[in-house]
Amino acid sequence: YYFSGTKADLAGQTCLFGVGFDISERKRVETALRENEERLRIFVEHAPAALAMFDRDMRYIQVSRRWLNNFGMDDQDLRGLCHYDLYPDVPQSWREAHQRGLAGETLRSDVEYFKRSNGSEYWVRWEIRPWFDAQGAVGGIVIFSEDITKQITQEKQLRHLTTHDALTSLANRTLLLDRLAQALHYAHRSKRIVAVLLLDLDRFKFINDGLGHETGDRLLCAVGQRLLQVVRETDTVA
Repeated sequence: YYFSGTKADLAGQTCLFGVGFDISERKRVETALRENEERLRIFVEHAPAALAMFDRDMRYIQVSRRWLNNFGMDDQDLRGLCHYDLYPDVPQSWREAHQRGLAGETLRSDVEYFKRSNGSEYWVRWEIRPWFDAQGAVGGIVIFSEDITKQITQEKQLRHLTTHDALTSLANRTLLLDRLAQALHYAHRSKRIVAVLLLDLDRFKFINDGLGHETGDRLLCAVGQRLLQVVRETDTVA
């Protein structure tokens, strides 16, 4: 209730008057709003993914712990800070994607390579979704980002192992035959020839038997690297 004060009546007596308003509903709505905001903060902060919520000026509204960990921000409070001030090396293509999201578009990329100005490299999977205010206008965007660098690296290593010798890292028989088939196909189409050179290491058995297989392995690796240095990048050493 709100009382405006006192006033003297015609008889000279003092009267108390006031106006009362029932604000229970407003308080209930305010409490519910605060509770919803707190639930949203907890949900985003502890989400098992890198999530960040931005306004139309790309300033942080809320961010998950995974986002902070992935981008090396630890427990910093990013709210109110501009994303581009924190990461000035954000690629132009990503900035354009942000603007498309702010225009109401949903975008995603399953695999994207990113190299920061400090030289660090990583691969990410991301999705951008707009969020809307009570009037239905775009209030900003939510970005989901997943660091898949480890996964991509493991896949590359696996592909390398299936096509390269584990000891020397040179092309194995499978890759050699594939490259040779491609070279023959190209030579037939362009009416050119293909050169194949077979090398043998003199007295290699003597080295293996006399100095041990470990020394023989080191010799094979050294010869392989020297051959790579004296051929063209388009040539295959196997």
